[in-house]
Amino acid sequence: MSVSLLSNWFVNNIPGFKVWTIPLIAGLTTYLIGNLFLKKLKEAEKIKYEFITVAAHKLRMPLTRIKFILEDLPPETSLKGKIITSKITNDVNQTVELLEELLAASGTQNDMCQYMPEEMRLEILTDQIIASFKEQFEYNKIDLKFEAEKNLPKIQADVSRISTVLRIMIENAIMYIPEDYKKRKIEISVKRDRNNLLFTIKDSGIGIDIKDQPYIFLNFYRGKNARLIDTEGLGLALYIAKNIIKRHGGQIGFNSKGEGNGANFWFTLPI
Repeated sequence: MSVSLLSNWFVNNIPGFKVWTIPLIAGLTTYLIGNLFLKKLKEAEKIKYEFITVAAHKLRMPLTRIKFILEDLPPETSLKGKIITSKITNDVNQTVELLEELLAASGTQNDMCQYMPEEMRLEILTDQIIASFKEQFEYNKIDLKFEAEKNLPKIQADVSRISTVLRIMIENAIMYIPEDYKKRKIEISVKRDRNNLLFTIKDSGIGIDIKDQPYIFLNFYRGKNARLIDTEGLGLALYIAKNIIKRHGGQIGFNSKGEGNGANFWFTLPI
């Protein structure tokens, strides 16, 4: 309609004007505007990655120092001291691992982030990670159910990376169950699925809006409901988790019936 009106105006007001040039001009204009928009989008992405890279590098140095200091401290004699030192050490190690994954996700450290697969049991690692969240489950009054199939085979995987994925899954499940929800429940399972081990985590939280679902694993993407609950998130956790699982030759995904209906995240690792 706009092209037709524009054609009539040029024909009536400019003698000798060729009508066939209108679509050409419109196409060229669209191309230029689209190209400009794409350029701006790439610049914005570059700025985000540069910020993450600089921030991760700046944070990694002091955390590494703290890690070495903790290792050099004299052994604690009291039970309380041992528990506190252990918790601080675990938190520092987890944060350092997450920073490494952030750097890998930003594409600046692919050669440095070498994966080191070793023989492991996914159900045992899952149980250990769940235990590290015990206080959060109790504080948030969340009922937890964990089931692992018996006699599961061992797999080859990078323990620290898979631990990061498990923490991301559990942290998200806890975070997105609001305090005013009457039903506060998380179900976790590990079982065999043909030639893979299948991890699933189902929560009774806010769910994922249908409109957000196609983009949930994209870097820097956060759904509307997620932004309301966690205003400081970067939208990188699930992106990192997906990269780790793909590097292991597995798959990752989720199911959600929409807003207010909880979510069921899962991933597979080959046996």
